Amino acid sequence: MVPSPICMRCGADVETFLHVLQECNQMGKVWSSPFFNLRPMRPQSSMWNWISHARAFLQRDKFLLALIIAWKVWDVRNKLMHGEEAMEAEYLINRGQSFLIEFQKAMVLIPKIQTRSLSTAWSPPPEGWIKINVDAALPKGMVYYSVAMVARDWRGGCCRWAVRRFPGQPQSVECEAHAVFEAISWARTIDWISIIIEGDCLQVITSLEEGESSLSSFGAYIDECLAIAGSFVFCDFLFVKRSGNQLAHLFATNISLSCSDGTHIPHNLAINV
Repeated sequence: MVPSPICMRCGADVETFLHVLQECNQMGKVWSSPFFNLRPMRPQSSMWNWISHARAFLQRDKFLLALIIAWKVWDVRNKLMHGEEAMEAEYLINRGQSFLIEFQKAMVLIPKIQTRSLSTAWSPPPEGWIKINVDAALPKGMVYYSVAMVARDWRGGCCRWAVRRFPGQPQSVECEAHAVFEAISWARTIDWISIIIEGDCLQVITSLEEGESSLSSFGAYIDECLAIAGSFVFCDFLFVKRSGNQLAHLFATNISLSCSDGTHIPHNLAINV
């Protein structure tokens, strides 16, 4: 006997992920409430389409809560399918908020511990994250400065790298802040969700960690970086000593690169790391 594709709970439509998430069991009221005010997706949309849609229209904390609710909705569906008791949709927001608060409490100390250790060697990010190392250089005799960014995954593999050159010879700390701004802007265009930006300028990284507007000469870059950071699910800033930032430093100081970005580390740089 072939099981029916119709939703066994409401009998109103074919049971798809979006039907369970958006329509069944009063879920439409959850997403259309003033708290979320999230318009429904077309029935043929995928789960990833829905996640991308939620990320684009919701603030960071509300997006995280939406993901928790989506996970819990499917858990409720599975329990009902097996004849178990499950919570009603009207309680999902409060239960999800409690879960999110506990999760954030568990996460909050991790970046601080890593930062204060003043790492001397590069280390991979957690699985699912991208770490972007940044550096800036002011070549002698040149009328420009370079900023470089190298993105690597939890396996240590290079995902992408980029080098940008800008006219002028500002203070080195301003160049370093500009490097972070370029890196976080670049990461946003690539649609990475969880990132760590790591640099060897303690003054800049400390300002970013404190998360407050700065009146320093590089304060505008700090403000812009903090504003963009809210568009990611997770975005941390870490300090590492120059010895752990060698690859980004090599990219920033190499004036003979034949291109400005790529996915593979040039051989002449890779052998020096």
